[in-house]
Amino acid sequence: MSASDRAVVVLGGAGTVGSGIVKSLLERGGASVSPLPQLGDGDSTGPGAAAEQGMEAWSLPPSLAQGTVPASGDSLTHQHKLRCHLRPGPWDAQRDKPRPLPANPTMLVCEAPGSAGQRLCVLGTKGPCSRAPFQPAAGRFGPHLPDTLLLAGFRVAVVSRDGSRLEKLKSFVPAPTRDRLHTLIGDVGSEEGAEAAKEALLKSVGKVTDVVSSLGFSWWQGGPPHTQTLQELHRVLETLLLSTFTSWKAFFPLVQENPSGSYTFITGGAGERLLMPGTGFLTLGAAGALAFCQVVREEYPDVPCKLNEVKIDMGVATPERLRPGYVSHLEVGEAVASLVEKGSVSHAVLCARSPADLKTLTLEGKI
Repeated sequence: MSASDRAVVVLGGAGTVGSGIVKSLLERGGASVSPLPQLGDGDSTGPGAAAEQGMEAWSLPPSLAQGTVPASGDSLTHQHKLRCHLRPGPWDAQRDKPRPLPANPTMLVCEAPGSAGQRLCVLGTKGPCSRAPFQPAAGRFGPHLPDTLLLAGFRVAVVSRDGSRLEKLKSFVPAPTRDRLHTLIGDVGSEEGAEAAKEALLKSVGKVTDVVSSLGFSWWQGGPPHTQTLQELHRVLETLLLSTFTSWKAFFPLVQENPSGSYTFITGGAGERLLMPGTGFLTLGAAGALAFCQVVREEYPDVPCKLNEVKIDMGVATPERLRPGYVSHLEVGEAVASLVEKGSVSHAVLCARSPADLKTLTLEGKI
């Protein structure tokens, strides 16, 4: 099933990674396609420069050269060095640096939009593996998830407790894709709230076939345990662990019997070690989320849907805040979107410890 036949629901996905995945999946579906001019050898970003950066070389199908959505039979041929104007496609978030073109041409240009079909649900925002504060209320992963999904031609619905963040998400995604973005104010942190959000989004977008659960906050560094209260521990556990459970309980039944569907957890490395002094409660909550993912995989070994965990064992930041040891939230979003789109593996833990791992996941749908 092509991306244009699928719809995406993102619960709490008004954070960083969620919006990125929405955007990428929309554009992959041909929401906005610009011409791909061939570059000459004299151009600073032409074949020589591209080769130095490890870029692949492709030729253009006639329809794409004219700036139109390619027909289903069109393909890209590994022949000429090109500069691609798909957004973001093979470009990075800064829109000024060419990146390697994927071997699968549908990663760049998709078939013309088809009829409505498969739908994806993405839950929330999470960044427990992150090492520095960034939009603490929303996390690093959440907003880029829906963004990348939209770029690939999916219809996307985002559920968040904060209406202002939903408005910010609308302004973040490309204008031509906004008619495929649905937003809903809701809270999946309780059983009642998760059920209410589920019913509301089903009325809005219809059948859900995929879920990406990326709930939580990006950073916690409140101090050593003896300085904390039981109330604060409850808050951290509710954010990182209990909301993961309540949302899973509500949405997993929608996808578990669908062999074309999936449920993907997004986790981080904070649950395996103390990232730095004062982050102990973050480790407790993140470790609980890791354990819950393992329980679900082992308790449901034979479910037809694809059941996976993507563990980002790196710091995650926006492109303008990248530093050594960090990865762009846009790259994380593209990798998760590719996993969902390809459906290549199930009951797997895909641990990304480097940008190269994310690139592999993006190109192959597995690590």
